Amino acid sequence: MKTIQHCIMGAACAVLFLSCGTTRTAGNSNQILRQAQDTPTIFEPAEGVVLDNMSCKSPMIDTRNGTKIILVSSAQGTGDYRVVPLAYGLKEGDLLRLDCNSGSVLGIVKE
Repeated sequence: MKTIQHCIMGAACAVLFLSCGTTRTAGNSNQILRQAQDTPTIFEPAEGVVLDNMSCKSPMIDTRNGTKIILVSSAQGTGDYRVVPLAYGLKEGDLLRLDCNSGSVLGIVKE
């Protein structure tokens, strides 16, 4: 009887152990991986839209060349934006983080 109980407890512990660390928080991880390259001083919202302290805007535009970046997620005054095609030193699976109040670039984060 104790052998069956030990097997059941062992299996339960194994399942619990294996399930730890499998969760992933999507977007807005706090860690900046690296600095972006060749970005504008600030990204600007679309014509007629004004930056404010209320929300992140999308799309944001690089007025030097018209590149539009699209908001994926936001939290605590920052927004993570998808850049298509990849530019500014981003790689596949990276997002560009902006300060939503100013449009300034904070760096590159993992999606």
